[in-house]
Amino acid sequence: MLVVIDPVYTATAVLADHYIQVRPGSDGLLALGISKILVEKGKFDASFVENHVEGWDSFRRYLHEIVRIEEVCSLTGVEERTLQFLADLLWQYDPVATWCGYGLQRYQNGGQNVRAIYALSAITGNVGKVGGGFYYFHPGIDLFPLNLLNHSGPNDGQVSRSVDINYFPSQVLSLTDPPVRFLWIAGRNPLSQDQEVQKWTCLINELEMVVTVDLFMTKTGEMSDIVLPAASHFEDFDLNISYWHQWLALNEPAIPPYFEAKSDLEIARQLTRRLNELRPDFSNFPSDRTAEEWIEREFTPEVLRHYGLLSWRDLSAGPAKLLEQNNPWWDFNFKTKSGKFEIFSKDAKEDQLPALPKYRNEKNDSSFPLRLLTPQNITGIHSQNWAQEWLGRDEREDVLTINPLDAAERGIKDEDGVIIYNGQGKVTRKARINSELVPGIVLLYQGGKEPVNKLLSGLSADMGKRNSGSAGAALYNAFVEVKKIERD
Repeated sequence: MLVVIDPVYTATAVLADHYIQVRPGSDGLLALGISKILVEKGKFDASFVENHVEGWDSFRRYLHEIVRIEEVCSLTGVEERTLQFLADLLWQYDPVATWCGYGLQRYQNGGQNVRAIYALSAITGNVGKVGGGFYYFHPGIDLFPLNLLNHSGPNDGQVSRSVDINYFPSQVLSLTDPPVRFLWIAGRNPLSQDQEVQKWTCLINELEMVVTVDLFMTKTGEMSDIVLPAASHFEDFDLNISYWHQWLALNEPAIPPYFEAKSDLEIARQLTRRLNELRPDFSNFPSDRTAEEWIEREFTPEVLRHYGLLSWRDLSAGPAKLLEQNNPWWDFNFKTKSGKFEIFSKDAKEDQLPALPKYRNEKNDSSFPLRLLTPQNITGIHSQNWAQEWLGRDEREDVLTINPLDAAERGIKDEDGVIIYNGQGKVTRKARINSELVPGIVLLYQGGKEPVNKLLSGLSADMGKRNSGSAGAALYNAFVEVKKIERD
């Protein structure tokens, strides 16, 4: 049995036994509504709750006194009978695996969305159970020492400064002691990927030098002073590990780098040598260390044991899978102060967040009534591969998908040229009317010549600081208006 809950009727939803179309950002409220039904019917795992859940009484009282099914249905767009159906499925099937994935956290209430869904998984006894569990992503790199990432520069008395990646340009522009004059960009295309596009443009124009390392001439590359061609995965030696699975693979070059292309590591090695020639001991980066030698250092005895390897070179014969218990929290040894699954979290309260997972109904400027969804195209991420016709790039990048009712209200017909705009900026697309999209929502795929991130709100999500140092970006809290392009 596969149930897909998504605002968009995706390729995965097509394969589902049941598809539930929920309003964007309301998934957490949907989970709270289902939890309320299960708890009031006594259909929850009493043993797991009693022995392994912290804050159960507070959560049960919150569901009973605050969560109203009528409001859940109104805000999520899901009928009460569907809530009852989902609750029955969760009680009927044992175990149930919940795959949350990326996306739900990218709202202003994103952390609460994830917490509420995880709580539902817990009270039904699916945490720590073989075949069950709650899946977000696999932090595979945590096992490795990450020597290259953690390399320390020379101890010359200089103090490093940190800025929030979500508000990088505005924070860098505010630095004065000393001001930032030079920027090196690698593995990123901020002008079609990040928020604050206008401030990114301002920052790049103010800097004395901008160097971009990339495989293609991106929007950021076009504004840079120097563009260095990067080697592709087909030309480079590296390790591959994924967010979504537990396999570790060796990436071996299939062809030599084309023309002057070099890997980021090779660029750093050659640049270090030249800088040290110009100023002895300028850098302590080990410029003589090859990619293979860096890889060797990542395979500590612990890492080799975790993957059942004698040497990293064993990966030449094929990928290796993590040997650890694949069932998260199988021993119920939760990494919390209480040692339990904390539905009521004192840490959250200390961080000025709700102690219980609570839904917050988001308000938007009535001047921009349409919520903008910005999914990735299946052939790439952000601007990756957007110009590669041979990869099967389709016209989805060039269209705005809109519901027939919203289109009619604005006098828009299929194939009309339209302007999508808000207080941050505007882009143009061709309209594609689709009744599978609910009213009040429009959809723009990422990529293309006019990147959709011009329209992002610049708002922050509610969580993320504890682990990463900065809150996540509320990328899906963008609201727009659409108007037809009138031809003379």
